[in-house]
Amino acid sequence: MIDKSILDKDIQKPIVLIGHMGSGKSTIGKLLSLKLGILFYDSDREIEKSLNKMIHEIFQSEGEEVFRKHELKIMSELLSRKKCIISAGGGAFIYDKTRELILNKSTSLWLKIDITTIAKRVEKSKKRPLLKGPNKFIKMKELSKIRDPIYSKANLVVETNNLNQTQIIDKIILNLNEYL
Repeated sequence: MIDKSILDKDIQKPIVLIGHMGSGKSTIGKLLSLKLGILFYDSDREIEKSLNKMIHEIFQSEGEEVFRKHELKIMSELLSRKKCIISAGGGAFIYDKTRELILNKSTSLWLKIDITTIAKRVEKSKKRPLLKGPNKFIKMKELSKIRDPIYSKANLVVETNNLNQTQIIDKIILNLNEYL
């Protein structure tokens, strides 16, 4: 068990979790924030609250480009806070302005996990606008080819394959301690 005080004193700016949809950013973000005793924000939930619409509804009614503008605005607001954990939407880090903002104002951390695991997690979801169609695994592979090289620009990369939640949290804290 890792003592949270080891990390708490060094957090000067937000920690932003990035990665594919279904990689565990929201779940791990909540658990990490509890472990560290700092606030947690899910950028997708914040967008939904601000627009009073679900993400898939925003994509449907306004399109991805408009959604990304809302996302940039919300991320900017969240990144103005000091100590917190932010779960970024799967595509947030892909867009230049949002990525630049995250890299400049936070410690970014890629939760890297194999595509097969992600595809299983999101297989039944009907609320993933970029995964419309019958074969989510193929779509995830296509997204991975584009997104993984961009995700790799994060300050930290934490491989989470075959780890339980406690192991992931401990690994993140060890990585943050080395980085901060």
